[in-house]
Amino acid sequence: MLKQRLIQDLGFYLDDVIFNEQKDMYIKAAYSENLDDKKITFDFNSSGSGFMQVLQILAPIYTVCPNECKVVLLDEPDAHLHPNMQIALAKSLQKIQKELNIQIIISTHSAAIIKTVKPSSVVPITVNNLICKPLSAKEDVEEQIAQLDNYELAKSVISGKMVFIEDANIEIWETVDKILGTKVFYGANTVSIHKGRSKDDKMPFQIKPLLKDFLKKDIDIIFIRDSDGLPEEWKLLK
Repeated sequence: MLKQRLIQDLGFYLDDVIFNEQKDMYIKAAYSENLDDKKITFDFNSSGSGFMQVLQILAPIYTVCPNECKVVLLDEPDAHLHPNMQIALAKSLQKIQKELNIQIIISTHSAAIIKTVKPSSVVPITVNNLICKPLSAKEDVEEQIAQLDNYELAKSVISGKMVFIEDANIEIWETVDKILGTKVFYGANTVSIHKGRSKDDKMPFQIKPLLKDFLKKDIDIIFIRDSDGLPEEWKLLK
């Protein structure tokens, strides 16, 4: 099963492993990958660190699951992997979870990995929240705010804010942020930023109640727009 998973999800072809624990010092095997539509074979010990890392993650899962283990905990399996490899690994783990009927729990800071799963599978964790919950388990609400990815939603839960900016160029706001030290764009708990929104975009005016239903938390919505992009009732506010 491991061989097929490597081929289907990651494009790696691993030959039979040769190892005699009585006399061999090293594990011998060959692996192949496609390069410019050509299958090239390498010595297993000369494989790239990315392949070795993925193999070290998947091999133990297939070795002990599901007979000896039903729950797998992975701490930042994305570390040092290329973003494309992170995505491939995350999707592969989701398939393995169904294939072996097990639960795989991942701790990660990787936006690439977070974006591969449903919001209801993402649990933002922060020291400020004593009770951590999934983003949502409601399919209907998920569809309504599908424009926002899981990573941005998770940042909203942690920071409690979501910022919409009309302009696509936000350098001036980043500069102001640095000067004031507000850490909206920089820092550990950055805010969910959505730039380049058109004047006809209704999302900023409709998103707050949806987020409350979706995240079970009040999120402050901040607008940075020209006045001609605001409804009349908003122009009257001071």
